[in-house]
Amino acid sequence: MNKENKNLATLEIYSKSPPTLKPGDVDPELARRFENACRHFFADKGVKEEDQVKRVLNSSFHDNQMIHWVDCNRATLEALKFNDFMAEFHSQWLETHWSQQLDSKLRVMRQNRRPFKEWYNDFFSQSLLLKGTPDEMSEKDIRRLIYSLMDPHLCSRADLERVRSIDSLKAWSDALGVKDRSIRIEVGFWKSIKNEEGHSVSGGSNLRGGGNRHRSGNSATPASDNSKPKPPMLTSEERQFLNEHEGCYTCQEFYIGHRSDSCTGGYPDGSKYQRLTLADARSAANKRGKTFNAKSKTASGASSSKDKGKAVAAATINEVDDDVEEVDVAALADAIEYDSSSDVSVSSRLSSPSLHWQGLV
Repeated sequence: MNKENKNLATLEIYSKSPPTLKPGDVDPELARRFENACRHFFADKGVKEEDQVKRVLNSSFHDNQMIHWVDCNRATLEALKFNDFMAEFHSQWLETHWSQQLDSKLRVMRQNRRPFKEWYNDFFSQSLLLKGTPDEMSEKDIRRLIYSLMDPHLCSRADLERVRSIDSLKAWSDALGVKDRSIRIEVGFWKSIKNEEGHSVSGGSNLRGGGNRHRSGNSATPASDNSKPKPPMLTSEERQFLNEHEGCYTCQEFYIGHRSDSCTGGYPDGSKYQRLTLADARSAANKRGKTFNAKSKTASGASSSKDKGKAVAAATINEVDDDVEEVDVAALADAIEYDSSSDVSVSSRLSSPSLHWQGLV
């Protein structure tokens, strides 16, 4: 039945009499609940098989159309066993082709960012309504459909050998539920990190300038000043400059006497953005009376680059890990409502299977 503009009947359950259906429409779920309630009553009260349908016909239906149906077919219905009676009940009061309609609905019922266990339980519960119909689904059918309809970030986990090798449908769905929760917890952690004013995260630890950058040398601009444009985030080369020349990721000054965790200034003005260079580090050392770190990799590399010939790069494949379980958290943003417009960045990593390289330059 269509759920729009539908007045469902109310199911009432009693301890001393069979369950009753108040006036209204019947859908597959309500029919299954009514059937289960009847079976529980028969078992609890020890009703004999030949008397079960009679007990239901005498007290269960309060809808005028159902009462009329019973009155017109009482002799035929009373002669049926309860299983056959419920088949007649379905045929009379459920929509024609309801099982085909439900089957079609389940085949396009995608996860769509819902928590896996919530979605799976909903799917599995509805699939059970098809039991006893030509469209009944086996556990293999359900597993195949669940895999094809789940969100992409979980498909990669389902492909792992230790998950794929699980035979039981329940154990398999439980394992995916754990995977889904761990991913959501991890992404929630990164979402909380991005709320730290003006910071962005790379590789889980390094802080990059996410606010305002300029090269004036003034580090007293408030970090909460959002009126200025943001500069690009620091490159790996710029971070190396700052690391080797006593720099600060926040104010992005060299030989300034503090690091990001103790910086009280703000970020530079992005409208005056210029890439950090080794010359900036040398100039800052002279300006602040500091000793320039001439032994740093960046300084020594610059001084010797003129004397070097062509570099030869070589790499060999070490091994292939076919069960690597690394997931790029940033790639999951769309799947679980992560705010991709924020300044939180997570470095890309290879997902399974990954190639591990050893290189020599």
